[in-house]
Amino acid sequence: MNVYACPSDPNTRRVFTVASDPQGFHSNYVACAGSTSLNTAGSNGGEKLNGIFYWKSKTKLVNITDGTSNTLMVSEINISQDIAGHDVRGRMYNPARQGSILFSTLNTPNNRSTPDRLQYCQSIPMAPCTGTTTDINLTARSHHEGMVMAALADGTVRPIVDGINAAIYRAAGTRDGAEVGNLD
Repeated sequence: MNVYACPSDPNTRRVFTVASDPQGFHSNYVACAGSTSLNTAGSNGGEKLNGIFYWKSKTKLVNITDGTSNTLMVSEINISQDIAGHDVRGRMYNPARQGSILFSTLNTPNNRSTPDRLQYCQSIPMAPCTGTTTDINLTARSHHEGMVMAALADGTVRPIVDGINAAIYRAAGTRDGAEVGNLD
């Protein structure tokens, strides 16, 4: 399904694991869970995060009080092929509470100094990753030079530059934090 794959990512159209098991397709496009991590110590496992999407979310447009033109809904991630183990980033049939189909605005786009954190992943140069079961988060990443493409809750699609102010980017991940910033 080409619509779910970014043509600039050489690892798209992935449907098999390292053991050649069919595991469903992987998408470069994932939903925004907000500006925090999932499954933090003492948390409820990823429910009630501050973005539009999270495990068991039922967010309505009226719940996006920061404004739909100020709130991130979807962005890109880079897919990693299974080489020595499983990498579930973008795997569409993984449960949302495991984090593989959700990104966080905790780190600015294409940030390579802070790896993704996910239970099943493996690092690649364009998408470093650390395996863990707590403080799970994926960073928006792409193979586009200096930016990622993102969709806002109002339906517009726009580039978000890597050098965006971190506080403005974090605010754009929340649906009702009463912060408003310019994504330009």
